[in-house]
Amino acid sequence: FFAYFLKIMKDASGQSIIYALDPWLCGVSSLLASKLLGKKYLLRLGGDAIWERWTFASRQPISLREFYKQGLYQQSKKFSLIKKVMQNSEKVIVPNQLLRNLYIEYYQVPKEKIEIIANPIPQPPTSVTAVVNDQVIYAGRLINLKNLDFVIKLFPEIKKQHQNLQFLIVGEGEERPHLEAKIAEY
Repeated sequence: FFAYFLKIMKDASGQSIIYALDPWLCGVSSLLASKLLGKKYLLRLGGDAIWERWTFASRQPISLREFYKQGLYQQSKKFSLIKKVMQNSEKVIVPNQLLRNLYIEYYQVPKEKIEIIANPIPQPPTSVTAVVNDQVIYAGRLINLKNLDFVIKLFPEIKKQHQNLQFLIVGEGEERPHLEAKIAEY
């Protein structure tokens, strides 16, 4: 952390604004550097780090909205500091209305500080699900956030209505052993 902070201090000294791309390492370092250098900083968030870390650690599938509704964000020791980073930034830039609403409600970021800027170039999906004949194919990273264990659990019920249907999973990731064990149960 300290080395990253020093790098920002050095690089930002000749700049008019600091642009941070995450609320934790970049965000906290940018907040401190902005105070010491008397500079403004912008915070660009492409997702929600607290939710992502929680779902990865807990292995419990939950939507981003439900995560906040249930107050699970309060379990994060980083929440208060990330809240300060957001509130002290000149602007918080997010890609969609959902994040904007969540950050206004739960982080008390003033509405006028949050801007929505969608990704400028349509990105190819990080995962793809397609039906080819009687086969459903998932291609993507095998991580907890994709909720593949939930699909695997439901697949026998779906297969009752579509007897020839197959579900093919293509990908690599830390969830592979867990998913293979789930498949073996069915």
